Amino acid sequence: MFNKKLLAASMAAAISTGMAVQVHAIQMQENDIGQVLMAPTYMTSGDLRTDVTIVNTRTDAAVKAKIVFRNGIDSAEVLDFVLYLTPGDVWRGSVTGEANAAFMDSTDDSMTDDGGNFASADNPVHQEFFDKTNSGQNGIGHFEVYGLYSVEVGEYTPVGGTAVTVQPTMTKPDLKAIFDSITSEGGPGLDTVPGAMLSNSNKPMKLQIMGETQLVNGANGLISYNIPALGPTDYTQACTTVVPYTNCVVENTNFDATVGSPTDMGVAMGWDGALADDNIIAIETAIAAKDFSFPYTSDAASVSIPVVSFVTKYRHLSDVCGSGVTVESGAYYPPFEPTTIGEVIISITSYDNKENSAVITSSEFSGDDTVADILSLPIEVNFMTNINYFSLDGSTSGWANIGFYGVEPGCPYIGAPAVSSVLKNEGGGFYWNATGDRRQAM
Repeated sequence: MFNKKLLAASMAAAISTGMAVQVHAIQMQENDIGQVLMAPTYMTSGDLRTDVTIVNTRTDAAVKAKIVFRNGIDSAEVLDFVLYLTPGDVWRGSVTGEANAAFMDSTDDSMTDDGGNFASADNPVHQEFFDKTNSGQNGIGHFEVYGLYSVEVGEYTPVGGTAVTVQPTMTKPDLKAIFDSITSEGGPGLDTVPGAMLSNSNKPMKLQIMGETQLVNGANGLISYNIPALGPTDYTQACTTVVPYTNCVVENTNFDATVGSPTDMGVAMGWDGALADDNIIAIETAIAAKDFSFPYTSDAASVSIPVVSFVTKYRHLSDVCGSGVTVESGAYYPPFEPTTIGEVIISITSYDNKENSAVITSSEFSGDDTVADILSLPIEVNFMTNINYFSLDGSTSGWANIGFYGVEPGCPYIGAPAVSSVLKNEGGGFYWNATGDRRQAM
């Protein structure tokens, strides 16, 4: 399991950077059920594919969700689509590789094809990922799943439509008619009482989705992990609208999104949904970590390969932390601000089974040609390390720590916002073993 301890906002850091102090109650969910999911990686190449499953865990509400896949070089969006999930619904799809390109394949009727027709066995979706930045890295990256809008079980009338009953057995076209019936307020317009004024009916607290990612290598081997989920500290409390207290990832009752337009983590999710209501700092406070620890094996039968993803780094192409620093065009702001030694510095310490330890390597995250021990795959967002570097004097097992230091000041949290897991290869098969995330100050 991912260790999902809540990191409270650092008051001292906020004061020292001149930022407004906020109180945050967003956290990584222990049960992997939340309003927003953040998957550290997907991969596809040849026989390797990534199977994705998304679940609406509420049986008393329908949910509209959006998946955004981002490449691993710079988090550029390569594919997005909307899911229409009836109460208790499940969606399944696969990221497959074909002729140096990535595709989304699905026959699940919770999604539509480019023409707006729902997928089925007779109408399979086979959508190619875009490559807007010519990165050549669409086959590896990370993805986000946003819970957008939730409507409780009951009878509603979409704008200009006929009454629809939201229930587990309803049809997907009926559900789409509700969720795509947009009002000037920004969300689905539903007439709960015939003839009454149309109003939004979004219930952010009913956005309780979960997901699983499985990496399948041909007919053999399986990597599987539950997707880390972000949500409120307490689902029994309503999402607050009192500034500066941030209770939910999605608090905006008008929050919604469409296919083909950008949906970035934190934007318009807080309070009343204005652009100023960007809760990216609260989100990053919840996922910020000083280091990651994990047991490892490194022999002919078993190899452990840690994966770390800076899943919100793309938000730092602007100064979201309000640091006030000046960077060159196209460069990142704190905590990923370029310096004379690079961006985030990574240090790896290995321990064998006899408590011997050694610092194996340290390198700048953005790639230092003089240090070859860190394998950036790819450079800017994800990295993997060769576990052979962890072995001490022939040791084939132990535990290791990947730490971040040299993190540029300017954000009101400690460490770097990241999620991670460990790829484990045993006998030709692949398995996931999660890391222990140290999310509080040491």
